[in-house]
Parts: sequence; C-alpha cells; structure tokens
Amino acid sequence: MTTEQNAEVIELQDRLVSITKKVLGSGDQNSDVQRSNLLDLAEAMGRGFSQAGALAPPLDPLALTRLMGMSGTLGPLIDAMAVNVHGFGYWFEPVLDLDASDTVERVRAAMLLEKELETERQVGEGEEPAKVSEPTDDEVQERIESLRSQARREKAQLEAFFRNASRSVSFTRLSRKMQKDKETTGWGVWEARRDGHGRVCRLSHAPSWTFRALPLGQTVDVDSRVRATDISYRTVREPVRFRRYVQIYEATTRYFKEFGDPRVMSSKTGAYYRDVKHLAQEEGKNVAPATEVLWFPLDSPESDVYGAVRWQGSIPGVIGSREQAEVNLLFFRSKAIPPMVIMVSGGKLARGTRERLEQLIENQIKGVKNFHKIMVIEAESQGKGIGGAGGLPSQDKVKIELRPLTEAIFKDALWQGYAEQNRDELGQSFRIPPMLRGDTDNLNRATAKIAREATEQLVFSPERRDFEFEIDRTVISDMGIMLWKFRLKAPESADSETLVTFVERLLEGSISPNEARRIVSRILNIDLPPFDAPWARMPLKHALAGMEPEPLPEEVEDEEEDTTSEAEDDTSKNETDDPVVTIRVPTEDFRMLVDAGDSL
Repeated sequence: MTTEQNAEVIELQDRLVSITKKVLGSGDQNSDVQRSNLLDLAEAMGRGFSQAGALAPPLDPLALTRLMGMSGTLGPLIDAMAVNVHGFGYWFEPVLDLDASDTVERVRAAMLLEKELETERQVGEGEEPAKVSEPTDDEVQERIESLRSQARREKAQLEAFFRNASRSVSFTRLSRKMQKDKETTGWGVWEARRDGHGRVCRLSHAPSWTFRALPLGQTVDVDSRVRATDISYRTVREPVRFRRYVQIYEATTRYFKEFGDPRVMSSKTGAYYRDVKHLAQEEGKNVAPATEVLWFPLDSPESDVYGAVRWQGSIPGVIGSREQAEVNLLFFRSKAIPPMVIMVSGGKLARGTRERLEQLIENQIKGVKNFHKIMVIEAESQGKGIGGAGGLPSQDKVKIELRPLTEAIFKDALWQGYAEQNRDELGQSFRIPPMLRGDTDNLNRATAKIAREATEQLVFSPERRDFEFEIDRTVISDMGIMLWKFRLKAPESADSETLVTFVERLLEGSISPNEARRIVSRILNIDLPPFDAPWARMPLKHALAGMEPEPLPEEVEDEEEDTTSEAEDDTSKNETDDPVVTIRVPTEDFRMLVDAGDSL
C-alpha cells in the first residue's frame, strides 16, 4: 500500500480503538489526572510479535475483532457465512465406487499404471523401462475384494477420528468457529496434536487475532504422499520451506510449526533440534515440543500469508454506522428540547428564573424518566400598581402562552438512509442477499428461492470446496486414507415436488436405482443404503425391457453351478415356440422409490 493508504488505515485503526474505549466506558482522561502507565493490549502484543520477528498483517486483527463486536451488521453476515458453509455436517465420498459397472476396468487400468510406475522407478537413468502386461481377471478380482475390505476399515477410521477430533465441541462447530475467525480477521487457526504413534488425534480452535506468521525457513527435504492412481499413493521426496507461527496470549508466548513439518521445534523459543532428547538437554525437560498449526487464510492480493477480510473496503461505512448509532443514543439520552414551553409576555422574568431554567435544562429534562416534563417560565408585570391619568390602575397585562415544541424534536433517528446504504454495501461485500442476513422486506417465495440458490452456487458451495480440498490435502492425506474424500453437506432440499420429478427423470435415463439413491442421499443428507438385488445395478428402462444385468464376481460361480440344470431344461423346450421375455424386476419397488419423495 502507498504511504497515504497506510496513513488512512492507521487513522481508521486509531478510531476503532477510541470507539472501543468510549463504548466500554473508559472515556477520555482529564488533563489534570496523571496519565496511565498501563500498556494497551494491542500495543503490548505488537511489541511481542515484533520481537519474535513476525510478519505484520495488512490490518490489525485485534481492531477488526473489536469492530466486529461493535457492529450490528457484521455479526449476522459472518454468522450467515459460517452456518451456511459448515452448519450442515459432513460426509465421506468414495474415491472409487466399487459397485459401479466400470469398476473392473478402472481397477485394471489403475493396476497397470502401478506396474508401469514401479518399472520406471527400478530402471536406471537413460534406460528404457520394460513393457508390463495387463493384470489378469483373477488379479483384478482379488484386488477389488481387498479394496472392499480396506474401504470398510478406512471408513471406520474416519468416522472415529472426526467424531472425536475435538474434546469439547463437535467437528461442525469447530469448523464454524474457524470460519468466523476467518471472516473477522482474514484467517483461521487450528492446532493439530499427535499421539505416541505420530498420528493426528486432536484438532483445537485458536483465536486468530492472537497468532502471527513468521518468515519462511530453510529448505527441508521431506517425503510427501501423493496420489498415483484412484487406489494407491506413492511417496515423493521434495524440498519444502516450512513456516513457523507465534501466539501471544495473556502475556505468554508460544511457537508452533506448520502442519507436516517433521522437525522437532521448541514451543518456547521456536528453535529447531535434532530430536526431543536434545531439546530437553538445551531448554529443560519442562519445555514441550511445538505442535502443528493448520492455517486457513482468505485469498488476498496484498499478502499470500495473511488473508484480507471481504469487508475491508466497507470499513469506513462500518465505523460511520457505529458513530451514527452513538449520535442517536446521545440525542435520546441527552435530549435538550422540551415537548412544550409556557411563554409569558407583558412582564419580566422573576428573580432567579434564568438560573432555574438553566438547571432544569441541564439536569431535569434529560433521559427516559423525564421525557414528558415541561418547562415553566415565571414572569411579573412591569407596572407598579398605579399608573395613568387620575391615578387609575396600570393597563399592563401579563400574557401567558402555551406553545408546543414537538416540531423541533426529530421525528426519527438521524441518518437512517446513510445507515441503510452502509448495510447494503456491507452485504454486497459478502455477496449475501438481505434474506440471509435477517431482512425479509419485499420478499416472496420466488425471490427467496432464487436468492438462496444463487448464493448457494456462487458463495457457499465454492467456499465448501476450498475447505474440503484443505482437509483432504492435510488431515486425510496424513492419516493415509486412500479410498475416501472429505465432503461438507449442503442444505437440505425442502421442495418435495421438485425432488420427486428429479428422481423420476433420473430413473427414466441411463442411471440405475442404486445410483439414484446415492444422489438423493447427498441431496437429503440422509443415508440410503443400496438395494441388494441385480436389477438395482442397471438402468430401469433396461430392466423393464428384460435385459439381464452383468453378474457380480461372487455370482459368477453360482451361475456356473446351475449351467447343467438350465441346459437340460432348455432341451425340453420347443424351438418353434415364441420366445417368452421374463421381467424379473419388481416394478412396485421402483414406484415406491419414486413416491418416497412425498414422505421425505
């Protein structure tokens, strides 16, 4: 940023701090009171991070966190992002559907590629690798059975880990807390802890405003697990520059290492050691090794380390809306215009009236309790009692007039148009429609449906995909899971008519009932197990036409045993008879599947 932009940011941050102090009630210090020597939290943390050598973020995350807490608009927007992205749970998608019709060919191709990669690895540089032969049918079937067993084991491992990822909250709530930090400061932080076998066993949320990133360290050669085929990994050794992180919280400093860094690091000083034994010798047995950090930044052109909040361009409007609310509150509490006034003319104010009026306006007509108090003005005639010709009484008269002042009182809060404009601008920065942030004006079913679908496709769904990629790249890969992918659930579909039509069209096309059930399971976020029948593995129109499904491997042996008896039966038939097509598909089951949408 330019010097002028930096100056504007500093001015905005100073304004945030002053607003915070005013709201919390600290107020301004009188000039005759000794200045406090206490360090401000932001100042103390800034000094600590500077001494640790941390990189400075584009904006002060503590100031942004304070501003979020004082804004009446930011909170609903950030909650909407967190709930709609992470609030519907998670599921695990198989990398390879072992029940699909093309499973045999896909496994065969993957096994052939594995053989080629292994041959290339064994030959020397400049040598031509030998050609490999395709796996036999028996080898493919044996591998498929092994993959089935492995898939069941990995699925159980995943469910156990994500069920117990955090000791105090669910994984869904853990993800939502990270997303709220990410939308507030620009990045979210998780701590990852391992068990005695080096496996990730716990994930913990950490306040993002307490963390800073340090510059990249030296290059380290590490073994990375990358996917070779749909059914296997391969290990690649590559140079990586890891980053360290530092946290300052309640006058305590802790260092963390990036997820996947295999080195032993001190949590107290951030120094690297050969092993835990050397760490204990140098810094003492009470110093624990550093744990790992999962860092989730928002995309930002200003920094590839820290993210920039979506509402960065709307910060002046957020501050202005806050100050506008303070002005309205000040006017309400310190109202200085009475609802009416009693005016006296033809005379003069009584002695002491002016002082009483000043005291009344200052102390007795402010606030809610005194809202309907009126102001009385006392006056007296200027005549002396005898005047005019012949000693007749004075004709001077005191005139008393009751005049309301309601027209001088503001009918509504000030600058409502300005506040509404700021709310719209802030909502546009998140690309969230008014409906999802609590505004239901000018809303009907059609507009609500379009707004929800558009926001789901353009905002929430891409954010889920990014998070899923990070979890697959880090946690899932580190666990050695090969046959499953982590997925976040989307919101449930409440339109039963559309769902029934959708299922009917699926079954009319080239899709099997089991494939349709898997799709409906994802839409409804429920677990629909596949049908255990041959007809469920082929398209409905093919089954109704009398076509036989391709048998599974375990069914082949049973069919061979029945070949002899079936041949004997065929010889007893008359060859001239018309062929009879036997439909083995219970049509009622398909109709029940289609009608099930009415009850879901």
